[in-house]
This record gives sequence, structure tokens and C-alpha cells, in this order.
Amino acid sequence: MRDMFEISPGDTLLLRADIGKGIAVPSQEMVVGLVETIFGEPSAAKFDDKGETDGSG
Repeated sequence: MRDMFEISPGDTLLLRADIGKGIAVPSQEMVVGLVETIFGEPSAAKFDDKGETDGSG
């Protein structure tokens, strides 16, 4: 499962769950898009290829 979702030890995950629809593990890009939609501005954090933030946001 980790390979299918590209999840590595130490990764931070956002899980979305619905009793009728199941559990979703959105990609980093989707989470950033949701944050930008909610707060109305691009995320200041920059991510490396492991999805880790550089601490700038």
C-alpha cells in the first residue's frame, strides 16, 4: 500500500473519511489546493520531493 500511495515512514498524512464512501488519502497537491481554496492565497511553504516543508510557511 505504501508504494501505491507513495507513502514513506515519517510522512504526514491527511485522511478524509465518510461512513458511506470510505477513506481517502489525498495527494500533497490536492491538500495544497484545498488550503489555497480555503484561505484564498497560495501556500507559502515549499516542499521537496519527499513532501517535506522547508519551514518557510
